[in-house]
Formats: sequence, structure tokens, C-alpha cells
Amino acid sequence: MEIIKKITENNDAPLALSIGNFDGMHEGHNLLINKVIEVCGKNNCSPAIMTFNPMPQEFFRQHSFFKIMSDEDKLAHLENMGIKKCYLIPFTQAFSEIDADTFINQILLKSLRVEHLIVGEDFRFGYGRKGDLNYLMENYSDLIKISSVKTIKEIDTKIGSSKIRKLIIDGRFDEANQFLLEPFNISGRVEHGDKVGRDLGYPTANIKICNSYPINGIFYVKAYFKNNEFNGIASIGTKPTFSGDKPLLEVYIFDFNKDIYGENLKVRFIKKIRDQIKFDNKEQLIKQMNDDYKRVKEIINN
Repeated sequence: MEIIKKITENNDAPLALSIGNFDGMHEGHNLLINKVIEVCGKNNCSPAIMTFNPMPQEFFRQHSFFKIMSDEDKLAHLENMGIKKCYLIPFTQAFSEIDADTFINQILLKSLRVEHLIVGEDFRFGYGRKGDLNYLMENYSDLIKISSVKTIKEIDTKIGSSKIRKLIIDGRFDEANQFLLEPFNISGRVEHGDKVGRDLGYPTANIKICNSYPINGIFYVKAYFKNNEFNGIASIGTKPTFSGDKPLLEVYIFDFNKDIYGENLKVRFIKKIRDQIKFDNKEQLIKQMNDDYKRVKEIINN
């Protein structure tokens, strides 16, 4: 898959394009991508996606927003599903101010040569999100073939990335994962920490995370290192007992004794055990950590 990070003139085959964040790669995204592939199978065009980094919600610092999936995992899924071109466009202030007509005429039609546009029924675009599916159909149906995919609903509730984020924040991973192509996880490079976990009897692999993660607590997790799976306990938050201020993901991996500093680690969240607590002393914390360990072991054994 070709990854293109700026709007350039497309001199190859015309495109069948879908546009969106594609965060989490849930079933709604799956339907859009399959529709793109289907259209290309019937026409002489290339399957393509336009997505953004940062995502608009990140750029505007929307409250409680976080990425469900890393860009690396998202791109891998898009490629595996048959997408040939991915426009990973930087979302900037200037880009956000492009009006709907300029976006269609100058970017989609003139530069990218889009012949087929496949979008969800709630698709919005252009400055102030003024463009929508009705606007497209009324003004551009003679210039570009437009297909829409209906929103997936469960018990009259729209299933989208916002709903899935809420489930993740609430620790309802089983429910969230039902809608995702890959279970929710956080990946990152293991960094040197302050060795507090080691002193407490639970040495951890430490991964810095972005400030936007509104997830807090102690979790039963699966850790993945070089295609091997391990059970573990993870703490995500600011280490309140030690007056931490920066969010950190700390993972105690069961039956694991390797030096993995600088290596990549993927952490899949299985079940929330409790919220983070500020303890009065180290002894109280160790007792609680022992209790957490026992509880996770019980979950595994049952």
C-alpha cells in the first residue's frame, strides 16, 4: 500500500475513495472499505482511503478523545483489506478552513481524480463541517459517483468510535471489542523508569502515553512481545502515591525476566480491576498490589 502524506496530483488510475478517521477499525469502517473494494472490482479504478494525523478531534483537543488504534495498526489493517493508496493527511488549521466546494473541486476532483466517493450516512466535511451527504448528492452527483453506507446500530444506539471510546473509558472492554476488528490495546516502546515497581516486588515495563488517554486504573492485561503472549497486570495513570504528574503505562508481566528496554510492547486490556488509589505509605500499596495479583490469578484460573 502506498502511503501519501500530502495532496499531490494523481497520475495513476482514478480513485474510489472513502474518507474518515477509521479509528479502531470497527464494523462500520469494514463496510466502507469493502464497498470501496467492490466498486473497484466493477470499475477501472484504484481503492483508496483518506485519513488524518492528527485526527480533527486531536487537533481541536476535544475532551475525552483518544485514539483507539495506533496509526501503524490502522495502516496494516487497511493494507490487509486491499487498499492500495492511503492519503494520511496532516490535519492543520489551514486544512480545517478549506470550504466544502474547494475540497471537492480542487482536492478530490482535480488533484486526486476521484471518480467514486464512498462515505457513511453521517459524513461531514469542509469548513465548519458544512458539507454532508445531502450536499454532495445535490451539488456533485453529476461529477462524481457517490455511494453511502448506513450506520450500524445496536438496540437503536449508533455504533461508532465515540460509543466505543466510552465503553473503553468505563472499562467495558468485552463490549468494546465486540465492535472492533482487533481488541483494544496500547503499543509503545519500553523506557527506563524510576525502578519503583522493582523495589515493591513488581518490576514493570514502562511505556509513556499521550496525555489524552482518559483511562485510569489497574487492569488485567495480555502483553505481546515478539509474537509471544503473556498475562500481566497494568497500571495506567499518574502514580498518585508517588505524586506523579505524567500519565504512564506500567506493566508487570507474569513469568517474564527479560531486558526489553527500547523494544516495542503491545498491551491488550482484558478487565479492569480497580481505580488508581493514593496510599498513605508503601506498605499499604504493596498489600494492595498483592491483592490485585491474587485477583488476576483467580480470573486466569477460572
